[in-house]
Amino acid sequence: MTKDKEKQLFQIQNILDTLEEATEHFIILIKNKELNQSVFMFSSIVEGSQVAITMLNKIDESFKKNTNKLENYLFMIASELEKKNFIKIAEIVQFSLRPHLVRLNQTFIDVVGNQKKDKVISIGVFHSWANPRKFLPDARLKAIVGEANKQNSQIYFFTSDDVDFENELIHAIIFHNDFWKSVTIPFPDVIDNIGGGRISQTERKLRREIPFTSFHVGNKYTLPKRLIK
Repeated sequence: MTKDKEKQLFQIQNILDTLEEATEHFIILIKNKELNQSVFMFSSIVEGSQVAITMLNKIDESFKKNTNKLENYLFMIASELEKKNFIKIAEIVQFSLRPHLVRLNQTFIDVVGNQKKDKVISIGVFHSWANPRKFLPDARLKAIVGEANKQNSQIYFFTSDDVDFENELIHAIIFHNDFWKSVTIPFPDVIDNIGGGRISQTERKLRREIPFTSFHVGNKYTLPKRLIK
């Protein structure tokens, strides 16, 4: 198997894991009837699912049945979300979407193998216009780094100016041995983009290379139109 193929498979498994986690948060928001946050989270799930579906269908046609079901569940939720039918949405997510994502992830592992076994995952924490290390509260920084250590992951903080596309390198900041230090690393396995606002050209290019955990979904005027579409 080529290195590019291994990277692609690893990225797919990352996306599927992220979708599972996002769905857990989504059902909590739905049960609390938090419409705006629910719409935002669901939009992220839809965006991530679209990427996963495209990649899975290219790998093996045997995934087609599973990806069609995933699309169907998302369409059902979008229809009920438009009606603000929280009870029906919770039912679909809890008894259909969530179990299906778990099965899809396991099917992926059964077909191509566990891409995360014994691998340290590199996670880039990114903002288009400033290094998150400079503006995130200390408590949140410690929580991010601490959780990464528990999950056998390494966290790198960087911004647009730190990206070298020609050599596929990033000049980042990490917390190591109780100190912050600068390092140069290959592109990370996944990027957690912090905050919203205007997207830089660098972020647009990175999104074509690396899976992102969050998606810009528009404002309160454009978002409903995108959901309906």
